[in-house]
Amino acid sequence: MVADTNNVPEGKLVIISSNDSDNGDVYIKIPNEFRYVTTLSGVQGLRGEQGIPGRDGVDGKDGRDGIDGINGADGADGETPYIGNNGHWFIGTTDTGIDAQGPQGQAGHDFTYLDFTPQ
Repeated sequence: MVADTNNVPEGKLVIISSNDSDNGDVYIKIPNEFRYVTTLSGVQGLRGEQGIPGRDGVDGKDGRDGIDGINGADGADGETPYIGNNGHWFIGTTDTGIDAQGPQGQAGHDFTYLDFTPQ
């Protein structure tokens, strides 16, 4: 370091580091030598601005289908609908209010032999 003192003007600072680039010591040039000022070991630099977000990656492949589940227990028997005395559909003892037979249609015309087409 003594040989380098001639290359640095007085009052200027120099940083001397070891092989570890994260560590270094600050010295000031005084006549014929460098005097220790402080260490830079572990000093955190200024934080830069947030960068722009990167693009989304490609969607991955779909996974395999899972194994089939266990069948559930059979349900209870349901109630069979029936036509009540009033002509409505019933389910159990509940009158649905729905007529089991539609309204009377129009009367048709009498049949005559002329209604057939010749073969």
